[in-house]
Amino acid sequence: MDGDLERWANLSVVYGMNFAGALVVLIVGWWAAGAVGRAVKRALSSERVDETLANFLSSLARYAVLILVFLIILQLIGIQATSLIAVIGAASLAIGLALQGTLSNMAAGVMLLLFRPYWLTDDIEVAGKRGIVKDLSLFVTELEAEGGVQVLIPNGQIWNAPIVNFTAYKRNAAQPKI
Repeated sequence: MDGDLERWANLSVVYGMNFAGALVVLIVGWWAAGAVGRAVKRALSSERVDETLANFLSSLARYAVLILVFLIILQLIGIQATSLIAVIGAASLAIGLALQGTLSNMAAGVMLLLFRPYWLTDDIEVAGKRGIVKDLSLFVTELEAEGGVQVLIPNGQIWNAPIVNFTAYKRNAAQPKI
């Protein structure tokens, strides 16, 4: 009976220390993820990078750090991350197939953010809708149509349709030639 009690005491000390370490890593990692996100946003804001792209990249950096912190925590509490990553990979394949339309909108959003066929405040017509670009997120583009009407267009439709940008050449003409 005393051996069992001693064994339980030893196990609780070992796992208690692992749990405390994981909690410290979580707190420090959460803070570090926020700091990395802010640093990336600040670095991109000082250069000539669009605000939407800066927000996207800073969010991506923050979540990458959080994923790394999560994997470190799993190792600290004794869960082998390699087998978990394999399970997550298989599950993400099934989820990806189920969310195929949503993922195509996200992929189109990334392409629109990278190639920038239009910018915020541009007057565009796409997918039969015309308006001023108010926001470009990963999944949808928000336009303000005539009369202050909000129009949300999935990025997959935009990427696969002709885009008419009424302000592109006016904006380019206003910029000095280098």
